[in-house]
Amino acid sequence: MRKNEKDIEGGRERLRMEGEKEMRKNEKDIEGGRERLRMEGEKEMRKNEKDIEGERERLRIWRERKVIWERGREGHRNVRTFKSLYLTKSIPFHLENKS
Repeated sequence: MRKNEKDIEGGRERLRMEGEKEMRKNEKDIEGGRERLRMEGEKEMRKNEKDIEGERERLRIWRERKVIWERGREGHRNVRTFKSLYLTKSIPFHLENKS
């Protein structure tokens, strides 16, 4: 009887320890998943920031070219000729064939 009780108690202890081990493993998996998601989110944010910055730069350059082109079209004396403008800053693509 005592031997059976010890075996049962030992089995309960072993099951308890295995359960605790599994819980710690699951906690680590969950924590690792959170960290991975956080890192992916940061990576996506940096990518979006770069995309926005690139779009701002593209619009700034386009506005600059548009102003130079309009000044040249209006006949301002101190603006480069159309040909030199084309060679240095290239005019907006939809106007290139009209020069």
